[in-house]
Amino acid sequence: MAFLIIVNIRKRNESQTSILLRILTNYVQLVSTAMTFNLNFPSSLSDSFSPIQRVGSTQESFMSFDCFVEDAQIRVFAPSTTIFKLFLTAILPLVLIAGVAFVLLILHLINSKWFGEYKRNLVVATVCIMFLLHPTLAMSSLSLFQCTQIDSNMKRVTIDMTLECHSTDHLFWSLTIGLPMIVVWVIGCPLLVLVFLIQNRNHLEDNKAKLYFLTL
Repeated sequence: MAFLIIVNIRKRNESQTSILLRILTNYVQLVSTAMTFNLNFPSSLSDSFSPIQRVGSTQESFMSFDCFVEDAQIRVFAPSTTIFKLFLTAILPLVLIAGVAFVLLILHLINSKWFGEYKRNLVVATVCIMFLLHPTLAMSSLSLFQCTQIDSNMKRVTIDMTLECHSTDHLFWSLTIGLPMIVVWVIGCPLLVLVFLIQNRNHLEDNKAKLYFLTL
């Protein structure tokens, strides 16, 4: 992630290599996200996409809180460690953006020549962070709504078998964590970018637009 942010901050002109790299990254993210859903894909299709799925799951493992939460048995306000991990995933973009903003501010104060234009650098870094986190946020938020049939009269949440589907607790955490993640991160951020691009469709070739949103 740090490498991608630095490369895009230093980049001033578009190139065919960067375009192809973004297309490839989008393809890997879409395939890895689609393969995580509990769907009965043909075996030939699953086998052909399994290498791409492993590449996509590597990114998710880097952003996993499993070891930290499980070893420390941290729950705080949540009924289980699984729900607490979902909460950490939900606030992860804010934590990363705040951390990057602080680091960029320090670098700007130390060497304004290399890290000038603080506002532009922060916008580019934010776009990169959301671009990389979006598949993980989508999978995590939707996982809270997936249920597994235990017997004829009972369904449990797939990621946390201690929660009964459609129970009061399940609905509470779905509305408190799952739904806001979907509205804000999964749908809201891409929709905001789409609105910006539509509003500025006649000015996308301007130098200022390229400097700020070249990563798009």
